Amino acid sequence: MMSEGELRKSLAIHKGLVEVSCLINSIMDHDELLRAILSVARRVMGAEAASIFLVDAKTGALRLEMDARGDENYEQPGIVLPPGQGIAGWVFEHQQAVVIPNAEADARFYKAADKTTGFVTRSLLCAPLRQGEKRLGVIEVLNAVGREGFEDSDVEPFTAYADLTATALEKLRGIERLRHQERVERDLAIAGDIQRELLGRGLPSRPGFFRFAAKNTPAAAVGGDFHGVFPRANGDVDFVVGDVSGKGISASLLMAQTLSALPFVFDASGGPAAALSALNNKFSESMIRGMFITVVAGRLRCQSRTASLSSAGHCRPILVRANGEASFVAVPSSLPVGVVSGTAYEECSIVLGEGDRLVFYTDGFAESRGAGGEMFESRLLDAAAGAHDSPEALLERILEAERRHRGEAALLDDLTVLAGGFEWRESLVFEGEAAALGAVRGRLRDFLSAAGFCEHESVRIVLAIDEACTNIIRHAHRGEVKPVRLCMERHGGRVVFLLQDRGEPCDPALIQGRDLQDVRPGGLGVHIIREVFDVVEYMPLEEGTRLRLEKRI
Repeated sequence: MMSEGELRKSLAIHKGLVEVSCLINSIMDHDELLRAILSVARRVMGAEAASIFLVDAKTGALRLEMDARGDENYEQPGIVLPPGQGIAGWVFEHQQAVVIPNAEADARFYKAADKTTGFVTRSLLCAPLRQGEKRLGVIEVLNAVGREGFEDSDVEPFTAYADLTATALEKLRGIERLRHQERVERDLAIAGDIQRELLGRGLPSRPGFFRFAAKNTPAAAVGGDFHGVFPRANGDVDFVVGDVSGKGISASLLMAQTLSALPFVFDASGGPAAALSALNNKFSESMIRGMFITVVAGRLRCQSRTASLSSAGHCRPILVRANGEASFVAVPSSLPVGVVSGTAYEECSIVLGEGDRLVFYTDGFAESRGAGGEMFESRLLDAAAGAHDSPEALLERILEAERRHRGEAALLDDLTVLAGGFEWRESLVFEGEAAALGAVRGRLRDFLSAAGFCEHESVRIVLAIDEACTNIIRHAHRGEVKPVRLCMERHGGRVVFLLQDRGEPCDPALIQGRDLQDVRPGGLGVHIIREVFDVVEYMPLEEGTRLRLEKRI
């Protein structure tokens, strides 16, 4: 039969077990939980101090995470016990609780801890912290209060207390892991939003000069693929498609860093090979070990109508001619960016005719697998081949072919494709009023320059079309402000202009210019138009009219 003292002690221990059990569900902060556990341990077991050691999963060493001496004195000394050292190390290694009535006399006692903390350990009770097969550390109480030392009868309740403590710690770790995962997912979502913003912006275009279309589809929340189009002041344009090795946040950060640096690198370089060399020298010294970037870079040179291309270990581009014929471009290739500083890159040039397009893609396309395991690379040329009237149409045809090839299978890698070339058409709509004609004349001059007209012919054409627009505003619209559409297209050695309005049509046979001998303002527009253009066709429509003007280059 238990004595009154033993009954009180047992009741206090059980109350402590209930108390620490409640702590499991009420405290969500790691340090706060440790303080509560040690406080209850000291009070329930009647001890001067209590300590918790937690194991370092990598080294196996025990770290004194926190000790409690007095009601308000909680410290984190940072003492580390090598594996198996001290009484705590022995308990952890053997997974067995022990009572040490005289610590000084025990050969396992680690005296250096007392020297560090200034605490004098006389007796202690130590139990392992474990969850099933998982070892977390040990908990101990030091120096029994009101008695010479701890007793064997203290082992069983203290072990139960240690088991509850381990449960509390492991549950909190699970919550912290969940919080960390949520933070990572939140960071990934933000990184994905930033990446989509970077890659989803409309690509710059310059009618009469160049036009591109692109599509990026990451396989996960974030990816390492990127593309960019960077116009130059002289009318040329630089472009790039690349793929950062690796996955996740690190790849997306390097992708964003690369994409941010490219406009400045291109701007200071004489061509794509020089740009890749500069980019490689910039990143090779600071690149995280094992990471690299494959890149294909190019420059459209509008004066010569050529494309200069260079590759840093990237997929071969595809050239799709205006007649639909598709072929791989043999671009000189060297090491990916970031592998070896000082790597030299080479470039090649190809002439692009009217309607020719270049296609650039990442290895996600080439390595996309069908149901039978066949890679899409073998079908790329067939997917790209065929007539197309815009980069968007060409790009969508390739994307649709990849979707059919892959079927219902998930993406294994990011997909990025960029298609583009020189642009040979432009369409603009403007308000039919004199104030809008200045901007129209500017766009006309740019287009005519890109199409290859000399300055003298450009001036004559701008004057003639300006006269046609003025006639529409004055006569067809009769004072009302209505929209006018001007379309400009180059077809081989000729350029076609279409002016369409919503004014009242008239009989083409009645359109006559004033006699040139009749010297007075106005009325010469028809003469100028017919003199400048090789073909002039006036077509009444159900609503408005269309004027078709054709000029040989």
